[in-house]
Amino acid sequence: MSGWSITLIVVGSLSLGFCLVYVARYFLVRKWKRLHGELAGVIDGKTKAGRFFGAPKLIGTYNGVPVELKVLSKEDVSNAYKGNARILTMIPGGSGKDWVAYYGAKKTLARNLLNLSGGPKSWRIDTEDEVLKRRLIDAGVIATLQSWPDHPLIDYKAKEGSLSYVTLVKDHDFYSLPSPDQFKTQLALLADLSEINKRVNAG
Repeated sequence: MSGWSITLIVVGSLSLGFCLVYVARYFLVRKWKRLHGELAGVIDGKTKAGRFFGAPKLIGTYNGVPVELKVLSKEDVSNAYKGNARILTMIPGGSGKDWVAYYGAKKTLARNLLNLSGGPKSWRIDTEDEVLKRRLIDAGVIATLQSWPDHPLIDYKAKEGSLSYVTLVKDHDFYSLPSPDQFKTQLALLADLSEINKRVNAG
């Protein structure tokens, strides 16, 4: 077989591979676009392809602030949480220090959602800045979350200026998303917590 024939085979194989990847990603985006459905209308959003074969995310704005909704599998290298994670993120910008609010016993690893046994469970705030922790509590973060019907992880990342509502989902619920009404209340919660953070978490 000549070198020219080998080159043609290699090029053809690569072209076929790229075409198959493109088609697979196209149908993956279509699937998530259907799943995002009415949620897209809440934030005037659109479905954007994820990295490689990661789940596409919904991006849009809420009261002029960028937001995104994505689901990361537990195998995703960018997933900092333990398990499949549904993440609704508001990106108002900001400064100050990172903090995490969560419901449970004492947490051992930052940003890991743990279903810990033993010890009393309650809403807690985890941050390296004890002064900030007291300010967040005094400003009403814990009081707000205590009346919340679910137990998400609330994760503020100062460097990214982002505040996230994180829920672990089981494998069979990977494609389950909140209803439009639930989505609206989650966005409103993040907006309220974002305002509190802006007041007490200065750089």
